Amino acid sequence: MGFSERLLELRKTQGLSQEMLAERIGVSRQAVSKWEVGEATPDLNKLLSLADVLDVSLDHLCGRQEVVNTIVKPVQKRKHNCWIIICAVLTIIAALLLLQVMNLREIENKGSMAEQIKIIGSTFYSSNGNMLRYKIIPDKISRNDTYELLITPETPIGGAPKPVKLDSVAGVFEGELAFPVSASTWTVSLRISRGGETWTVPVATEIHYNAVQNTLGWENAW
Repeated sequence: MGFSERLLELRKTQGLSQEMLAERIGVSRQAVSKWEVGEATPDLNKLLSLADVLDVSLDHLCGRQEVVNTIVKPVQKRKHNCWIIICAVLTIIAALLLLQVMNLREIENKGSMAEQIKIIGSTFYSSNGNMLRYKIIPDKISRNDTYELLITPETPIGGAPKPVKLDSVAGVFEGELAFPVSASTWTVSLRISRGGETWTVPVATEIHYNAVQNTLGWENAW
């Protein structure tokens, strides 16, 4: 829409006659008529006066508003949408990378307890076949772990000891348990728990009491 059509439209929209508009900007009615039919064009001062009287911008009065609306604004909107999409994609990528790093760290922290903890010494003693004294030395002890002593008979029997929670003294597990050692052959192992995961580390096998010689024998499993 050109200047003449826009001027006519704005004047009628605001309910102004040609005489009223001409009087407000200080020209004749004939001048306004010529502007509206395209026979003449006002100078810059008259254009500014028209824009003030009709309460519109000079661009809008001259018919340039459609260009701004149809070209500039859609481009700005597309750019805005592109930035939203880019930010969303980058956020998703960052979240996936963070999750992967956390999983790798969790795997590294857990690892294999069987590989991380080794038994470097163990001794056992029984004086009468009814109790077992033990001393177990791991290569390291973690405050994040829980340790239990498992004593398992070769064949199920009554009176077998239940798992015993261990507390270390200077890096050594030491104590004694009363149970019928002479009634079977036994296996000793450490059960280690950390964060819901549990591992078993063998300590000794073939633990048996010889009542004739009053001795205790075993095979180290480490």
